[in-house]
Amino acid sequence: GTKTDTNTNNDGDKFLMANQGSTDFWKFAKELGDLVPVQHCKYFSGGLDTSQSLSDGSFAFVWFGCQGGSYDLNEPILVDSMVFFHTVTLMPDRLTNRKRHVGNDVVHIVYGLDIDTLDVDHERMAISGHFGFITIYVIPLVHIPLFKVSVHLKSGLDKSICLALDHLVGSWLISRQAGAHFVRNLAMQADVICQSMIEDKLGLVLNTEDRGGRIRDTARHLVK
Repeated sequence: GTKTDTNTNNDGDKFLMANQGSTDFWKFAKELGDLVPVQHCKYFSGGLDTSQSLSDGSFAFVWFGCQGGSYDLNEPILVDSMVFFHTVTLMPDRLTNRKRHVGNDVVHIVYGLDIDTLDVDHERMAISGHFGFITIYVIPLVHIPLFKVSVHLKSGLDKSICLALDHLVGSWLISRQAGAHFVRNLAMQADVICQSMIEDKLGLVLNTEDRGGRIRDTARHLVK
């Protein structure tokens, strides 16, 4: 998996100190999304610095839900959705700065733990903070081309959030060929549910709902 620093107060925070990734990790990450220069992410950067200083790193993994085109082939892309991954090993080696981004994500993906680690204490392995509601562990099995994908919820979550996420909790054996696709879909489902539950409690609406309402209002005005 990744190289970590064991001198942190929370075992999960060791993940934030990773300085490099294994070959398997990078292969998996490149299947999660495209490696994109952060300065190209002017429309949405997941909070990363897109200025000349690039204080959060030069590159990020981004998945595009495309209707056409290819980023790799430098063709225009028609994008209908995108997922931005805060990848610790692409960020400068500063714990506070890394945690400012990763700590505010509701979904965490952890790659490369030993298969016995999940049976010890999930809460001890979780990244500390107010968010990180759901953690997806991706464990490559040694002698067969499979991943063990295991999903855990943060303890102490509101009951309504737990009920909404409960159908995503569990463990699966997934072929390595389909692993990144499976994990990305899990993360996307979990993120939409979490954001929806949070915004409902705050009396807000999702960006997609707001945009949909504005489009419908515009259409009604045009009809008049």
